[in-house]
Amino acid sequence: MEQDRYSINNKLYVLGIISLILALGLFFFSMYILPFLIWNLYYDVPDLVSNIIMFFENRYEYTEPASRVITWLIFFLPSLLAGYISYYISNYIDDQILGLAKKVSPELEKETTIEHQKEVKESLGLAAKIILLMILIVAVIFLLQIIIQSTA
Repeated sequence: MEQDRYSINNKLYVLGIISLILALGLFFFSMYILPFLIWNLYYDVPDLVSNIIMFFENRYEYTEPASRVITWLIFFLPSLLAGYISYYISNYIDDQILGLAKKVSPELEKETTIEHQKEVKESLGLAAKIILLMILIVAVIFLLQIIIQSTA
């Protein structure tokens, strides 16, 4: 039976849950406002988003697309940061539960660093492929929108 994560480190556990909820909330909100920011679709978007866009346009004289990107990043980047904090806290608590403290001998350290570098390369390669796929999907959607608008 698995140990209770809350009893291991209750303050970190609560902080991890709060950061996870914050990350998911901000991420889904940034995805919710994305069609409004990209295609000007009008639906039940909070006035806060429009006010932020207008603030950047009026106060800093940014263009409308730049204001929209900055507005989206205001919600998206904190979601990534909160998600990383939640991930780090979860792994820290798991390491405490499983007893995976960083006690490595010098001989094993060289082997683990080589393996770690190899795993990081593979992970970065996979992440790059996923990001390129996402960019390709958005480009195809934009092209379809242009084709549909030109034929109508």
